[in-house]
Amino acid sequence: MDAHGIVAQSMAGNDKAGNVSVTLNDPNSTATLSNIIVSGLGSSGIVAQSLGANGSGNITISINKPAANSGIVQGGSTGTVTNPDGSTTTYNAYGVLTMDGNQNKLTNYGSISTLDGVKGTAVMVQASYCD
Repeated sequence: MDAHGIVAQSMAGNDKAGNVSVTLNDPNSTATLSNIIVSGLGSSGIVAQSLGANGSGNITISINKPAANSGIVQGGSTGTVTNPDGSTTTYNAYGVLTMDGNQNKLTNYGSISTLDGVKGTAVMVQASYCD
């Protein structure tokens, strides 16, 4: 599996996790406009997670496109590899992957995709469980 573009995480163990926020091309910033593009097997453009045994925080992701050729979030490719022992492992890629959280929000004014095109998964939401 290859590297993700951005990983934003709050893990709290036995406590309550904090809020997680990711903003691409903040409209209130004068920073250079950008994209998040990854191309590896099993890599996601944005991964955001908030998880704690006593509660999870909110996850907020904002993707803005203030100009042409900006606001693009692209994950890599999904594929299966054969391990040395003959077993197989599948690596999934997503444009945006949110895990856990409480009240999660994705605002997209740009483009979210993967290298898998129409066969890919642009947005995935997953949940873990704390005992």
